[in-house]
Amino acid sequence: MRTADDMKKSKEINRFTYEQIAKASGIPLATVQKVLTGQTKDPRNATMQALSSGMLLLEEAAAVPLIAAEEVVPFQVRKKKASDVEGNLARKQELPVFFEDWDPGYHPTVRHTIEEAEAIPEDIRVELIDGVFYNMASPLRVHQALIMYLTHSFLQFILENGGSCEVYNGPAGVQLDRDQYTLVEPDIFVLCEPEKYDERLVQGAPDLVVEVLSPTGIRKDTMLKLHKYMAAGVKEYWIVDPKQRTLIVYQLSGESMKVYSFDDTIPVGIWDGRCRVDMKAISKLVYRE
Repeated sequence: MRTADDMKKSKEINRFTYEQIAKASGIPLATVQKVLTGQTKDPRNATMQALSSGMLLLEEAAAVPLIAAEEVVPFQVRKKKASDVEGNLARKQELPVFFEDWDPGYHPTVRHTIEEAEAIPEDIRVELIDGVFYNMASPLRVHQALIMYLTHSFLQFILENGGSCEVYNGPAGVQLDRDQYTLVEPDIFVLCEPEKYDERLVQGAPDLVVEVLSPTGIRKDTMLKLHKYMAAGVKEYWIVDPKQRTLIVYQLSGESMKVYSFDDTIPVGIWDGRCRVDMKAISKLVYRE
């Protein structure tokens, strides 16, 4: 994570405005100004993380020219018909480009929509973020096991304590920005306003989101989605790293960040720490130790 002085120097060299940095990071303009001018002496970790991500986005965008308009074309939407045999007709469509990971230097001239996403054959899993499609690779066993045991931990707390919260895991679509350009499928999410789920898609931000990192898509989960979830109003975001055996918890509503190991017991912020996830016990099951 970069320092305020480092980001201030980059701002001056690249001639970024405070408004540009605020927009790229999702941090309020007044907060950006206070941090980069030194008025705020000890900014929150989540604020610095978001500012660092926003600055990287601006720096890489400034270094890479816009792509030519002909490189991105609208996906021709054609719904499957009842007469299609196993979707063969749909398979003959020209599919849009699917990216493996987020590239901050990529500037689409055409934004794809949820309607286009829903026309893609069902056996191809993608996410749509700001009009760009990202491929969702088939998860490995450890990935799936972490999702299963974490989901069980949240579900057990809900069953024992009642309340309105519900827990889901993928594939379940979340229309994060309530627009036509973003449709994500978090590995796990907790929704405490069940009316947001209209039986087809979640409209708006869940309360808690968990993403388990895959070998591909790391920048998408740790940078792009962090920014998107923060801006949308997600209260808590967990990033689980199966390779490093670490778990980063962002309390987005309170702008704090803490790193845990798989030996720790982790309090769940949306439930004021009353739910505690024993990662050491989960780790023994996941890694068969």
